[in-house]
Order: sequence, then structure tokens, then C-alpha cells
Amino acid sequence: MGQFDANATKEQLVQMEREFARKREAAALRRAKELARLSDERVFVDAYGTEWAYIVVDGSFARVCGCETECETLAVPGELEGYPVLELDAEALSGLESPREIVCADVIERIGPYAFRRCPNLRRLVLPAETGDFSSSWIASCPSMEELVLPGKLEAISADAFACSSLETLRIPASVARLGRSVAERTNVQHSGAGATFCIDARNAAYFVDECGCLHARGELIYRL
Repeated sequence: MGQFDANATKEQLVQMEREFARKREAAALRRAKELARLSDERVFVDAYGTEWAYIVVDGSFARVCGCETECETLAVPGELEGYPVLELDAEALSGLESPREIVCADVIERIGPYAFRRCPNLRRLVLPAETGDFSSSWIASCPSMEELVLPGKLEAISADAFACSSLETLRIPASVARLGRSVAERTNVQHSGAGATFCIDARNAAYFVDECGCLHARGELIYRL
């Protein structure tokens, strides 16, 4: 019985090694296919002297992977040398010191992690209308952030999405159907009165904020802001 168990263990180890090898080959193949989809990195200098590093994916669209600029107002383009800009890579615009405002072209559909982090002077960020998600990592370590315009196709926002004490203006788009009750608790937005800076698009069918700063969901009070 002991010999049988030992043989069985060896067979299992051989099988595991074969499975690991198969997975490595599959991962290498996926990586090769991914690389085949991508062009070499290109650089385009716009009329304002901003350098945009990008790659072309599948010969059809651009993915911005880096930026160097001295502009205080930075407009992320919707097109680079004839290719529509549909993606921002991870950390694509991170670490920029000059911009106080970044406005993304509406056509951008995907934004990678930490895309705008560590921009010490960034005060206003306008995210694309065609993007359907939001990650708090995008604005990590942006101590001057005051105003955030969220993506136009965003459907859900968690309660801890905005741990940003400097944030003074927050606009919730009409597309949001799930909203964390204490979403603005750790910000500096004003919830009520003539100077209210926490705003929910009037076309939003799920939520609204009353004149007292109370958050309502489908007509029911759910949180006193």
C-alpha cells in the first residue's frame, strides 16, 4: 500500500508539472498575441508643446501611456495622428506637476489604475463621458483636488470612493443607479444651501438631494449628509 501511495504521489507531481507547463505556455501565447496587437511606442507633440506617448492597438485606436507637459490646463486629446484615443494606460498622466486642470476627451472608454495620481497641483479633473467606471486610485495622492466631474456612463459609486478631504465639488451623473450612502462623508463638499457643491444630475431617476442636504433614493430618505 505504501509503494502504491508513493507511486500515486509521483504521478500527481508529474501531472502538476505538466499542468503548470501548459499554463505557462498558454500565458506566453496570450502575451505574444497581446504584443502582436500593439505598435511600438510613438510620441506626438501638440500645439502647446505637450508630449504624448502612445501606442496603437490593433491598428485602430490609440492608448496613451505617458505625458510630459508644462500646461496648467491640460486637455487629453480624443485623437492622436488620426487614431481615436480610447484608452489611458496605468499611470499615464501620473506625477505631472504643472496641470491645475485636466479635461479628458469624451471618447475615452477605459482608464487604467493610478492614471492621474501624484499630481500635486491638480485642482479639477473632468473624466470622459464614455467611461463607465471610476477608481479611487486614479486620484490617489492628489492633495489639491477640489472638483471632480465623474464619468458620464458611471453606474455605481461605493461609499468609500472619495477619501479626499480637499474635494469641494462633486457632481453625480444621471447614469448612477447605485450610490453609497456616505459617499461624500470624507470630502469637503457642501451639501445644502445656495452654495451647495454636492450635486446630482436632475435627470438621475434613482437619487436626489433635498434643500436640507438629505440624500433620497427613489423618494425615500436614506442618508442625512
